Amino acid sequence: YYDQARFYFYQKLYPKNHRYSIPITGTLETVKKIKLHHVHSLYKKLINAYLMHLVIVGDVQKLNRLQIEKALLKIKSTQITIPSDPRIDNIKRAKTYSYSIPSTQTFVRIGTLATSRNHPNHLEYRLIADMIGGGFGSIVMKKLREEKGLTYTPVGNFYTLRKGLGYFFIAYSTRTKNLEKSLKIIQKIFDGFKKNGIPIQNFKLSRRYLKGRLLQNEETNENITQLISHGIIFNLPIKHWKNEYDKIGKMSYKKVQKLIKNFFQTQPFITIILQKKNN
Repeated sequence: YYDQARFYFYQKLYPKNHRYSIPITGTLETVKKIKLHHVHSLYKKLINAYLMHLVIVGDVQKLNRLQIEKALLKIKSTQITIPSDPRIDNIKRAKTYSYSIPSTQTFVRIGTLATSRNHPNHLEYRLIADMIGGGFGSIVMKKLREEKGLTYTPVGNFYTLRKGLGYFFIAYSTRTKNLEKSLKIIQKIFDGFKKNGIPIQNFKLSRRYLKGRLLQNEETNENITQLISHGIIFNLPIKHWKNEYDKIGKMSYKKVQKLIKNFFQTQPFITIILQKKNN
């Protein structure tokens, strides 16, 4: 039901027929309609050098470049016009949407529109996401699980791995009888962000964690390949990753405080609730 809640969240966050409003894996209804000729048609369209990039990391001196070039030439290259998406409008007011499911657990996803990957404050928002719901040291984990025992693994993030607007979310499951109590705690957390921002100790811990994650991303050739591909997709400069590491070290607590207060003061949130309805 986590995936189902995510799907409903996408539908309410983005305009109808926008590519972001549809999960990459499709839905039960769309998958049922897929025929073999649909697969063939999509394959012919997407296996296209115009849409591809090749990244090779390792001992490139041993590669037979001529063989690689010959192989690449076999892939057709046809310019494709990707249709434009409907404009993403800001959420005008907070709304709650409830859906019925046959489960004793209730599934909750709360969120709103956030930034794109190329936003100048992308790193600051990643830090904020880690502090709020990034793991066992996060504020949501502490309040919902450790102090109240209302859920097991709450998660939260600023998802920005896209060229258009990403989103912020918190997701968790709880017993139906604890739903109202959990929502009040989340609201109290948000109200605290509006008024006081985040404690400096959370800021320091998350900054250290974020720097460590960036270093881990460069430990294997596979990770380096992903970083380079990521840079190509989002038109990032070659030295982007080193610059990000340096930027994290210089990140200002005062700036992060200002961003988080402004975000929670100005953004209305969408709440998706999946629960068993009483007859």
